[in-house]
Amino acid sequence: MSELIEQVSVEAGLIDQLRQSFTDEEYRNAYAESFLNSYVAAQIKVLREEYPMTQGELAEKTGTKQPGIARLENVNYSAWKVETLRKLARALNVRLRITFEEWGTLPDEIENFRKDALKRAPFSKDPVFCPRIDLGRIEDSPKKPHRAYSSGVHAVSGPQEDWIQGAAQALRQAGLAQEDENAELAEVS
Repeated sequence: MSELIEQVSVEAGLIDQLRQSFTDEEYRNAYAESFLNSYVAAQIKVLREEYPMTQGELAEKTGTKQPGIARLENVNYSAWKVETLRKLARALNVRLRITFEEWGTLPDEIENFRKDALKRAPFSKDPVFCPRIDLGRIEDSPKKPHRAYSSGVHAVSGPQEDWIQGAAQALRQAGLAQEDENAELAEVS
């Protein structure tokens, strides 16, 4: 409880500081642009390291050279090109999203600026589009275990579960997966 109060206090202090500083339009825009540059550069580096790839390997996949990747991973870099970001997204097997935001979203972004928040699963590990299939049992990352087969394999619930069960049924009908007769759906607390 005291941690929550401390977190709220820190966030309120940040908002108060930004509220005062952001009255200056130039400062406000410079701050947001600097944060954006830091965020994009840090995320490129985190994703590359998670893949894992060297700067040289990522450069080869994007059609550039290693110093170009090093420049993109520099938090002071500011000459972003959408086409370069698209190439990076393809090479890292993630989706690029560009969005305009209200100023009020910035404090949360600042508070959540850490390595684990920058990670994204590549398509091949995306639990929505690429669940793991093992002899007819559907697995999902155990982030949100709600249901599981009696064998202990975690699965998703709700509409995703229906979609995955339908996909599993189609795979079984096509002869690409066999149903495990002992795998029964059970509630998990």
